[in-house]
Amino acid sequence: MNKIIKKYFLSIICFVFLSFGLFTYDDVLASDFTLQGKLYFPDNDVSEIALGTISVKTYKLGSDKVTKAEVKKDGRGQVSFTANLIDLNKNDQLIVVSQVEKESGLFGGLSTVITDKELTTGVIGGLTIYLSEIPVPVFEMTDDKDLKICWKGMDDFSVVGYEIMRSEIVDTAYESVGRSGQTAGRQVCFTDNTLDSGVKQYYRLGVLTSWSAGEGKEVMISDALSVPSNGMMLTKGVVENREVVTINTSQQNDLTIVQVVDENSFDNVIDKYLVIIKNEIEKRGWSYQMVLLIAIALVLVVIIAFFVISVEFANIRSGGSGVWERKVSRSIFSDMESKSKDKKKKK
Repeated sequence: MNKIIKKYFLSIICFVFLSFGLFTYDDVLASDFTLQGKLYFPDNDVSEIALGTISVKTYKLGSDKVTKAEVKKDGRGQVSFTANLIDLNKNDQLIVVSQVEKESGLFGGLSTVITDKELTTGVIGGLTIYLSEIPVPVFEMTDDKDLKICWKGMDDFSVVGYEIMRSEIVDTAYESVGRSGQTAGRQVCFTDNTLDSGVKQYYRLGVLTSWSAGEGKEVMISDALSVPSNGMMLTKGVVENREVVTINTSQQNDLTIVQVVDENSFDNVIDKYLVIIKNEIEKRGWSYQMVLLIAIALVLVVIIAFFVISVEFANIRSGGSGVWERKVSRSIFSDMESKSKDKKKKK
């Protein structure tokens, strides 16, 4: 009896250890990896982007440990990145984000999962991140308590929301006033209800990635921010229009500054009204294609109306003699007669 118990007991122990080994096999394979990839910028133009302003960071989903990658630029202008990652297991999900800290902040990111291939090679390669400009919030509507701003959501899988920053000074002292969600390629809005009446405010956006970035950190916030918005006030809306102006300098990189536009800065009346129209289009969230189609339709309506009115005036000036009607009738009769002659000739 004791021998049977010992036999089955040893079998059970062996089964438990074997099962434990199978279930923890992937953890045993936890290894170090080399992360490799390339960056692509809007219009593929990196000549005006200083290498020191570009950063690439990666972290495992559920962990707040961030690894910074080394960024390089070759002679052809191609920007690549490399990072050494440790203690990763199969099925771990990585978030890789890149940003450019300048006046018009750029951001891009991707997500990748550790598979058997990466475990075998030790390389997480072939990654490509496409960066784009962080959208600028524009005025939507206001009353005596709330001010609503909107923007177009970035087409980026890694973006899960936006940090809304506000300041009374256009170039500095921005503080967070809330967060919004994300809808890629569609309008995203935020309503600010913490404003003081009569105080001009500016807004900038930061980008949020991942809702599970480690204990106590539901998201990661980008260091890069959008261009500051127009100056806005409660009940008044936009009170200061701003334009981005590129100044050519003797250095390799041009200097981009922000110019405040007022009524006296326009060269002529046409420029003034063009800017007003542009601001109205952006404020109402219309597309330029739709506005162009409406403008073409209005021009056609005006042409048709002009032709009809001209005909009516011609009839009036002819004293109601029906000159135009007779001309039209003669033209129709002449066409019918010529067609009749053609048929007789054919017969």
